[in-house]
Formats: sequence, structure tokens, C-alpha cells
Amino acid sequence: MATTSELCILIVDDDAFERERCARFLRADRKATYAILEADGAEASRRVLAERVPDCVLLDYSLPDADGIAFVAELSDEQGRIALPVVMMTAESDADIAVASIKAGAQDYAVKSRLTAEGLSRSIRNAVEKVALRRELERQQDALNESRKRELEMKEELLSHVSHELRTPLTAVHQFVSILLDEVAGELNPQQKEFLSIVYRNAKQLRDMIGDLMDVARGGAGKLTVEPNVTALEPLLQEVAQSLSDPAGERAVSIELMPTEALPRVLADACRVRQILGNLITNAIKFSPQNARVLLRAELQPTTPESGGPAFVRVSVQDFGSGIADGSLGQIFERMHQEPGNTQASRRGLGLGLYICRQLVQGHGGEIWAESRLGEGSQFHFTLPVYSLSRLLRPLLTLAEEPEDGCHLVVVELRLPEATDSDELDLAFNALHHEIEALVHRNRDVVLPRTRMQSRHAGPPREMCFVVAHAGVEAARRMGSRLLRALRRSEVVRGLEAEVAIRSHPVVLPSRDSLEVQSWLERVAQGVQRAIDGELRSSGLVLP
Repeated sequence: MATTSELCILIVDDDAFERERCARFLRADRKATYAILEADGAEASRRVLAERVPDCVLLDYSLPDADGIAFVAELSDEQGRIALPVVMMTAESDADIAVASIKAGAQDYAVKSRLTAEGLSRSIRNAVEKVALRRELERQQDALNESRKRELEMKEELLSHVSHELRTPLTAVHQFVSILLDEVAGELNPQQKEFLSIVYRNAKQLRDMIGDLMDVARGGAGKLTVEPNVTALEPLLQEVAQSLSDPAGERAVSIELMPTEALPRVLADACRVRQILGNLITNAIKFSPQNARVLLRAELQPTTPESGGPAFVRVSVQDFGSGIADGSLGQIFERMHQEPGNTQASRRGLGLGLYICRQLVQGHGGEIWAESRLGEGSQFHFTLPVYSLSRLLRPLLTLAEEPEDGCHLVVVELRLPEATDSDELDLAFNALHHEIEALVHRNRDVVLPRTRMQSRHAGPPREMCFVVAHAGVEAARRMGSRLLRALRRSEVVRGLEAEVAIRSHPVVLPSRDSLEVQSWLERVAQGVQRAIDGELRSSGLVLP
């Protein structure tokens, strides 16, 4: 940029007379000094701009080698903001061109036939001042955003640190109180049991609160992970309802799993779904009167053909407690929100549970909402996407135009030498799944979501990952060799001391001659599923 005492102006016009006239006007200005650059078109302007960046551009709307409006876009930065002040000039007055110029990013508009020395200087000063003001505002906004980001990072870091520091001694308290209650260290009298039970309940509550704090810290740092797998929902609902029957019984509340039609499998992180359900059902118990019911139900929520989106399963938790005021329904999923009208006994906690639930449901691609009436109770609903193999296979649509390339199901099998902790296995298998995703061609191959399997026979745990590859026989063989070499070098595989085996099966592709897109995908999905079922049968594995 030029110094403040001199403004560098680039005049872009294919008419030499107009360029000279503008230059003459600028030289006559006694309030400023100008360094003048000239160009007779867009290409010449690009060469000038490559050598020097002017303070302002006087741009003719009609260039021989470019449209003036389009050329303004070339002067934009990476965020689409005009990086240079621009005054658009036209031969005659035209309101449409003036509006289009300003929308494109020009700061001012001038008509050549009405141009004066004073008017031209004023337009340049206005354009330069506007851009300078915008840059200063952007600088201040960037500084403010950076300050807020740093403040948030410091808060999350402190929150995470404090949570970890509290969790370690609290775990010891919780474990030793549990040992005492189990009378491992000796028999307890009734009063001792009562007092230790109070300690145990409060330690558990504090542990849950610290867990919420850690989840909030992870969410703020983008580390609140959701690992969707192909999951059967009914057993999960039964498991959670059963696990919460004791705390519900303490308040004389019953949890009822409502009958439903057979549900399709969903794409969900089972651990996170337990967390969501646990929070919603615990809240329902907490706000229910004695001898009340908490209803748990799930039902298919299909989409209409017009929506084009995936189907969802809607899970609902209903209580018949105090209810929530209409004005609060939009706030209950915010961080630290607690209902002001609730009794002190029901306000235990930090008000983070529903906030975390929303984060986790959104991580699944679903929605969460509440319906309530004061004095009648509340219903909390959330949705989980249905597992649809045909939808996952949409990237294979290119196979319809290139059927000669072929399609194969590539099977990656992992065998472990001995039993390992199931939680560690889940983490390891999820990590391996991500590694496989990074090794395939994202636009042509599809890594299917993880499906937990069970073996018909006793033995070490096994895991299978399926890749539907846009590949013929030779290409599938090369892919298998590449995956095998990479996975054998994987730190996860080495840490588990796992054996890796890879094989592939051809998938017959139907003709697209008379099939709609969705029908063709469903036929392909059926072929892929037959190949998967055959692989599971030959390997002695079944879906749970």
C-alpha cells in the first residue's frame, strides 16, 4: 500500500481518453497526492496488481475482455470480502448497474458523463474510508473472537482439570464405601449401614456431577465423541429400564416399557444412548410423585417420500409429575438451566444433563425436544436414524454408469489372541474402523458402520469390518493388499496383538435400464447383504 500522504489509484478503462481525463482530474486535486497506474482491460489489470497493490481502483463497467461486475469478484479475499476499494464507472446512468455494482462489492458508483474533479476525489475518499472502516471493524471483531475463544478454552481447561482432580479421590471414596456396605471389612449395625448409605448416595451424585462437568468440557473442546454402530434398540431400552428399577423403586415409581412393533436397527452409539436414556429417566423419576409411572416407548417415525431424508426411530420418556411451564420449554436444554419452581429436593445437580443430552443426540444426527403441561407431566422425545444399507450405498451410484468396473465386498477380519476388556475392545475397534475409512477411496468405496457380532463357538473375540468397493477383481485384490500392509503397521493392531485377514466377494450389479435410483440401490443393497450373510455363516458369527 502507498503511504498516507499519497494514494495509489489504478484506472481501468479501454478508452485512453477516459483514463487521461480521470488522471487529469486527480492531478488537479489540491487535497491529496496521487500515484496513478493505468490498465486498458482486465488482463492488463492483473499484471499491474501482481506488481503493486493500489489504494483504490477506478473500474470501467464495460471492459473488452471481462465484465466489470465479474472482475470485482477477482478483487475479493478468501472470505469473499472485497479487498480493495472500488469505484465502478459507466458511460450513462443505469440504476440496475449501480445496484449490481454495490451488491458485488464496489464502494461507490460514478457516471462518466457527469464526472467532475471534485466528485471523483470525493468518491475515491469515500471508497477508501469505507474499506478502512470495515477493516478496522473486522480487526476488532477478530480480536474479540480470539479473546472469547481463548477465554472459553481457559474455562474448559480449568473445568477439565478440576473434574479430573476431583474424580480421583472421589473414586476411592466411592469404592471403599461400597466395600464397607458389602460388609467385606466386617459386619455393620443398622445405624452404620444407614450412615454409609447416605455417604454412598451422595458420593454417587457427586461422581455423576463430575462426569457431567467432564462431558461439558469435552463438548466445548469438540471431544464429546459419538461412535454410531448398527444397534438393536429394544434390548438397549430393556437394559436401561432394568438398571434404573432400583432407584425408581426407592421413590415408589415404576418404569414401564410400552409394547411396540418390531423396530429396525438404528445407527447409534449404544453407550451414549444409555447415557441419554439414563438422564431422561432419572429426571422423570426425580420429578414424579410417589406411586407414579414413567413410560418408555419407541416407535418408527418414517419420513415422507418428498422429504428424501432417512427414517428415524423416536424414543420417548413420559412422566406424570409437575410439568414444565411453556415459557421454559425453549430453555431447558441450555447449559446450567434449572426450573425456578422446582423444590430444593429436585434441584440436585448442575443443570447440565439435558444440555449434554442435546449434544449427544445432535451427534447422532437426531433431534431432541420436550412437550409438557404444568401439573400433568412431561414427555421428552429424541430421534435416532434408522440403519439403511441402501442409503449408505448412494456413493455407488456411479457404478450404474460404469458397471464394467464391478463391485466387491471386502472383508477385514481381526482376531485377538485372548479375551480383552470389552470397553477397551470397543475403543480399539472403533479406532481401527476410522483407520480403514482413511485408507479407502471416499467417493467410490463405502465403509459400512460397525456391527457388533457374536460367535457361535467359544474363543477369542473377533471383529469384522465390511467395505463395499467400486472395484473389479484385480482392483479389489490390490485394495486388500494395501489394507493388509497398512493395518499390520497400525499401532492399534500391534497393541492388541491382533491377526488381520482380508478377503473379498463379488457383488452382482443389477441393470439400471428400467429401475429408478432408489430401486436400483435397494437391489444393490440386497446383493451386498447376501454377501455379508454368507460371510457371517461361513465364519460362525451371528448378529446379537
